[in-house]
Amino acid sequence: MRRIIPLNFDWYFAKKRDGLTLDEMTIINIPHNNVDLPLNHINELDYQFESIYKKKIYIDKQLDKRYMITFDGVLHQAMVSVNDIVVGKHSGGYTAFKFDITQQLKNGENWITVDVDSRETLDIPPFGHVIDYLTYGGIYREVYLTETDIDYIEDVRIKTKNLLTHPEIMLDVYTTGGKAVEVSLIDQDMILHTQTFQLGHPISFHYPVELWTLESPKLYTLRLTLDHKDTFTLQTGFREAYFQKDGFYLNGKKIKISGLNRHQIYPHVGYAMPKSGQVMDAKILKQTVNAVRTSHYPQSQHFIDACDELGVLVFIEAPGWQYVGGHAWQENYKEVVKDMIRQYRHHPSIILYGVRVNESGDYHDLYEVTNQLARTLDDKPTGGVRCFAHSEELEDVYTYNDFIHNGTNTYLKPIDQIFSQEKPYLITEFNGHMFPTKTFDSSEKRLEHALRYANIMNAYMGDPKITGAFGWQFIDYNTHKELGSSDQVCYHGVYDIFRIPKEAAKVYQSQIATKPYLEVLHGMDIGDYNQSFIDHMVIASNCETIDLYQNERFVGTFTPNKDEFPHLDHPLYIIKDFYGDAYQKDLSISKEASQTYIELAHGVAKRGGLDKVLDDESLDREKLNVGWQMYGKYIANWGSGVFTYTLIGHYQDQTIERKMGPYTSIDYIIKADSDELIISNTYDVTRVTLEAVDQYGQHKPYCFDAFQLETNDCIEIIGPKQIGLIGGQYAFWIKSVKPGKGKLSIRNHKVDQMIHISVVHEVKQPA
Repeated sequence: MRRIIPLNFDWYFAKKRDGLTLDEMTIINIPHNNVDLPLNHINELDYQFESIYKKKIYIDKQLDKRYMITFDGVLHQAMVSVNDIVVGKHSGGYTAFKFDITQQLKNGENWITVDVDSRETLDIPPFGHVIDYLTYGGIYREVYLTETDIDYIEDVRIKTKNLLTHPEIMLDVYTTGGKAVEVSLIDQDMILHTQTFQLGHPISFHYPVELWTLESPKLYTLRLTLDHKDTFTLQTGFREAYFQKDGFYLNGKKIKISGLNRHQIYPHVGYAMPKSGQVMDAKILKQTVNAVRTSHYPQSQHFIDACDELGVLVFIEAPGWQYVGGHAWQENYKEVVKDMIRQYRHHPSIILYGVRVNESGDYHDLYEVTNQLARTLDDKPTGGVRCFAHSEELEDVYTYNDFIHNGTNTYLKPIDQIFSQEKPYLITEFNGHMFPTKTFDSSEKRLEHALRYANIMNAYMGDPKITGAFGWQFIDYNTHKELGSSDQVCYHGVYDIFRIPKEAAKVYQSQIATKPYLEVLHGMDIGDYNQSFIDHMVIASNCETIDLYQNERFVGTFTPNKDEFPHLDHPLYIIKDFYGDAYQKDLSISKEASQTYIELAHGVAKRGGLDKVLDDESLDREKLNVGWQMYGKYIANWGSGVFTYTLIGHYQDQTIERKMGPYTSIDYIIKADSDELIISNTYDVTRVTLEAVDQYGQHKPYCFDAFQLETNDCIEIIGPKQIGLIGGQYAFWIKSVKPGKGKLSIRNHKVDQMIHISVVHEVKQPA
């Protein structure tokens, strides 16, 4: 019987130096970043050092058993020793590796030592030149010991046929020996099918499985038992996914891919985030898009598992960024491609393998090999992200970064200017660095950010030759000094680094929401706008209609702007009428006549003031003055009480209401994503968010209030205990320490709030 024993608690850690003693080392838990980091202004040299990890374990060693130690991820080079005997070395920080330590283990007490090199001078991907993301250091993914029989199952490859008609499941089973394997297909706790096969003969069976879809991501467990002893299990799903020149198909249904790129970066700890943090990202993405690209490296199995479970398509990519090194570097790259495919091929969410270094040149010999490796190891198609036209077409899907849109030109580059069009075409990046946007930027800039995403989304959704597109980027992220803002942050995300949405994310959310959704994408305060002019309102919503009220006055019922966004499932609303029937009532004129005044008023706004409009001798001065006065009364509202706007959206048989107006008070919405932390194979985390809002619940982006944080000894804050809102918002993660009733105190001059978080210890029997 196989046992899996987690080894994530109570490691000794220190920066490596001669003469180091155990007493000088710090006790840490894994996942672990080798140094605590600030939110921004990170010096990338701070994590680039050699370190050492040590752990004492006790083993009741059985002579008829085999023992292997597995590391899910170590940044970036590791040498593992057991009882001072080196058992192996591994290069590359983004895939798992394991060593057989049966011979080195003793019965009773044993010491595991890991020497870690986190420098970026190593001759391994992605290093060798500039990289647009920080790479961090340490043992940042989980570690576990596996006890098996001498003969055991090393790996399983799943293949399928005829899933839409008469499903056949075929398995390639890799073992160290043995005679027969029993295969069971399990749905939750119910065994659906069991059959025994002799090794050396085809392993294949038919079963009418329910297919994995985005709406119903059905998963099964495959359990394989070798000679009634060693048991190997994995979770998987069954689906038919393929690309054609006219689109991507899932189980015969054409689906337009609309996704985001994701970095696995978190504040203060870099990559070192346990399962719950990884799952949270997948949940946010599920509420935003239908696909994710793991830019620019394989990411946590927990994250991909969550994509399986939630129904999110995944384009997984081998590590690299523009640079390709010499022979040794390329050999390492080939190995990591092999490792990536072997370790991730059972995931139904994965639809594409990235086997080309992101934005690199045409390295024919290298990429011919990596494509062949991928096709040998799995049947999923390959892609290779490039940023120049007419690149060599070795991959199954032509994947391209389209950054042509600068705000004034065409949204996407014509396909015939990019490649031959003989293969499916997928856009892998757009926007991002073309218009970096901070949460505390002006209302106009944040709106422009959202509109750029909406316009490009509308363009690719409407082009049948494009299988889909991934926006750059899911979140803001820390980067090297050569890139990013002056604080070494790339503000390219549609969410900030805390996973709090910007206005651009709300455009995505409105397209995928299954409940009433309505968000105004900008403020209505005239001081936010040049010359204090506002002449329209932009709204992201899935509602069929929206009723607009100005104070208590009904302005009108509006519909989505299908003229400007014909290809979006839910076009944006662009409301340019704040008058309704006001002109007719105030001036006792016809609706047709009132249009003249409206046009004049908008002319004033667009031309930049009354004086400029008066230069036009053709205009009727009397009408102009009336129009100008009405503009001031119903839009600019100078010199009188500021308007309150009420919007009521109608979605199917439901309604949603939003209000905007002059604030009379500032309040804070403070909440934890979960009120329970579960200590299991690792420590657990939850995010706590703070948002400044007015009396209507509207976000106040220019609030920068400070807070003091304190916890009891059951939980711990990741990051500083004194914080300030950034763009009216902030978030931090709480980490479990020990079982009990965790208490988090959040205080400032206006608030004194206590959040209670229960910490429990979930005891699991070794699997």
